[in-house]
Amino acid sequence: MPTFKSPKDFATFIKKNIATLETKESMKILAELAAELIRKRTRLGYGVETLGAARKKLKPLDEDYVKIRKRKGVSNQTTSKKSNLTSTGQLLDSISITKLSGKQASVGPTGSREGGALTKDGDALTNSELAEFVTEAGRPFNNLSNNELKQLQQMAVKIIEEALKKSGA
Repeated sequence: MPTFKSPKDFATFIKKNIATLETKESMKILAELAAELIRKRTRLGYGVETLGAARKKLKPLDEDYVKIRKRKGVSNQTTSKKSNLTSTGQLLDSISITKLSGKQASVGPTGSREGGALTKDGDALTNSELAEFVTEAGRPFNNLSNNELKQLQQMAVKIIEEALKKSGA
C-alpha cells in the first residue's frame, strides 16, 4: 500500500484515481466503515466534537441518571455508570447510511425508538432527535476523528488498488 508523506500526496493519489472511488459501491464500503468506527469508538466511551478532531472521553453521567439506569437496566454493551450512549443500544445500532451517491455518503442515526423517551408533543423520539439532544448536552459523537479519517483513507487506497489489479494496470 502506498504511504503518503502529506495530505497533499494523498489528494494527488486520489485525483489520479478518483473514478474508482466515485461509485455507489465504493462510497457504500467507506460509509459502512465510517458508521462502524463511530459505533465502536462511542461504545468505548469516546466522542469527537468536530470532523478531524481528536477523540475525547464523553462527558460523565450525572448521579441521578446513573441511579435511573441501575433501576431500569441497560444494554449488555454497557454498565449503568459508563457514559457511552448505549443505555438501550438503539441509538448507536441505528447509525447507518443516510445519503449515498457516487460522489458522497453520509452516516448518522436513523429510525424511531422503541419505548422510552417522547418529544414535548408526545411523539416517539427519533434516533436523530436523541443524537441532537446528547450532542447539545456535551456528548458529541457523530463525527470522525483524525485517526478514523486515516482509516478511511487506507480503505480508499485499498479500493483503488483492488480496482487497478482488476483492470491490469
